Amino acid sequence: MITKASKRIVKPSLRLLARYQMDATNIRMAGGFPNPETFPLAELKFKLKDGTVLQVEPTTLAAGLQYGLSEGMKELTDWLLEFQRKVHDPPTLRPNHPGQTKVILTHGATEAMALVFTTLLDEGAWALSEAVTYPSATDMLSLVGAHFHGIKIDEDGMVVEDLVRVLDSWDTLHPGVEKPRLMYVMTSCENPTGVLWSMERKRGVYEVARKYDMIIVEDDPYYFLQFNRPLSPTLFSMDEDGRVVRIDTVSKIVSAGMRIGWISGPAPILENIILRKDNSSGFPSGIAQGILLQLLKHWGPEGLLQQGDRAMNFYKQKAEVALKYVRKYLTGLVEWYEPSGGLFLWVRVLGVKDSKFICEKALDKKLVVVYGGYFHVFKGPSPCIRLSYALPSEEDCEQAIKMLGEIIREVQENKIME
Repeated sequence: MITKASKRIVKPSLRLLARYQMDATNIRMAGGFPNPETFPLAELKFKLKDGTVLQVEPTTLAAGLQYGLSEGMKELTDWLLEFQRKVHDPPTLRPNHPGQTKVILTHGATEAMALVFTTLLDEGAWALSEAVTYPSATDMLSLVGAHFHGIKIDEDGMVVEDLVRVLDSWDTLHPGVEKPRLMYVMTSCENPTGVLWSMERKRGVYEVARKYDMIIVEDDPYYFLQFNRPLSPTLFSMDEDGRVVRIDTVSKIVSAGMRIGWISGPAPILENIILRKDNSSGFPSGIAQGILLQLLKHWGPEGLLQQGDRAMNFYKQKAEVALKYVRKYLTGLVEWYEPSGGLFLWVRVLGVKDSKFICEKALDKKLVVVYGGYFHVFKGPSPCIRLSYALPSEEDCEQAIKMLGEIIREVQENKIME
């Protein structure tokens, strides 16, 4: 289902020689590679919070200082491919599977989404998503000229019955429009609701995708921040057909500023994404790749999983503090989902149709929360608000939630809507 525009992409003429140009055994008079003798950096060391000092290996640093391949350093993508095998063990990575899964690096998960959407969605196409979802995803679809149709969710994730209803009645809902061939989902601690899909829902959605021959884009930045262990199996882990394109990132557990994400999925799709990167953003920062590679080689797969556990425990405590004050100050004023992980609390204000005025009043008092309407695929008034417990101290968290309660009570009692 590669788009018409993606099929027209050709590899830039100069990039055809990139792999040869990077091989120091060749006499290289092709690409416009600067001479590394002019680079001022001689070595790169960094210190971990446990006191360990790591040095990026000289060969890795040399590669990181020069132009690189759009898909990322091979040693790093190989490491991440094996990590995916260890953590998810998808059928597509098992011996003798007819499909082939690749891993490529991106400038964080945001670029990964943009690359996947522009590769798989033609202008005017429709895709499916949860009814409330990450706003950047819907914003990117508008740039492509495509659209989301939202599917109901509850505390167990996407409602399979509503998914089937929408697909079976598509010709009535959208006359003359081709049925969606792509579904975008966040199955772990979904942003904004914090919902972790049940295994029953994951299996049900995957079987519907098989029946209607759909690609599933599983965007999973909060996977390692699930508040319970063992980690819940993913759609990627149950993919027998090579129809799941998975997006991961180090932003939530290693560094947001590193700007490294990765896509795992069917080789034909990823090969076209590489061509798109060749013609646009190119490779992620070589310095960032070198630091991450050295860190991962030091930690090993178990070390990265342990780092995920450390981050999860930190945010679990933050969530418990926030919930304590939500119960104290917002009971009777809002309803909320108990987050299964991640960074967010999703609350629905009782007795109002639209929470935008509440969010604006909060901002006037220097309290920054997010209006729920930004997350709804079907645009319109929303009584919901997203709160992040990631940054505030306990003192600030209590002050913020108490203040929010006062604003909500004033709005409810005086029926102030605008």
